[in-house]
Amino acid sequence: MFWKKLLLLGLFSALLTAASPFGFSKKELFDIHVKYSNISLNRINEFNQKLEQFKTFSKSKQLLHVNNYLNTFLPQYDAVIDKQEEHYKTPKEFLSIGYGDCEDYVIIKYFTLVELGFNAKKLFFAPVLERYSGYHHMVLLYYADVSTPPLVLDNLSFRILHVNERIDLKPFECYNTTGYYKIDSNGKKVKIKKRNKLFESLLKRIKLGQ
Repeated sequence: MFWKKLLLLGLFSALLTAASPFGFSKKELFDIHVKYSNISLNRINEFNQKLEQFKTFSKSKQLLHVNNYLNTFLPQYDAVIDKQEEHYKTPKEFLSIGYGDCEDYVIIKYFTLVELGFNAKKLFFAPVLERYSGYHHMVLLYYADVSTPPLVLDNLSFRILHVNERIDLKPFECYNTTGYYKIDSNGKKVKIKKRNKLFESLLKRIKLGQ
């Protein structure tokens, strides 16, 4: 049964482009089974099925379903899973383990939407301040057009609202492969000179197929 499932997963992975962050090799799937059990293979298989299903949806429906589906994954701090204070998991790592913190949800949502055809330049990693708790958090911002505030995809909410409607959040920065930006409460961006080494490391590891 395991080898049949591994073969099916391997064949599906072969359908993805070599550059896809979700393209598991058969060896990777075998190693995941050994390390994390059959549950991880089931999770990867379900994700693959969802990805194919989402491809038939409209953009607005894709946003909603990607956010809602990935929010069903369980949260856990990096210090518990990875034994380090901060670690940006690649989509493969997140799907294999099945747990993550707010940054990990943003990462997998970002790459899932890009896989579905969203413009990566319109998707931003955004550190925010939770006004009521005082804690720092991270969400994914989607700038559909320049005339409206960005939409917020948040692992703490199944609703997708414009950033100015999220009175509980105070955005202050955002970034993607185009650079780093200061942002106001309406989501307007001003480019600044800043780097995020964790993000740069993440992109390198994904490029290496990790």
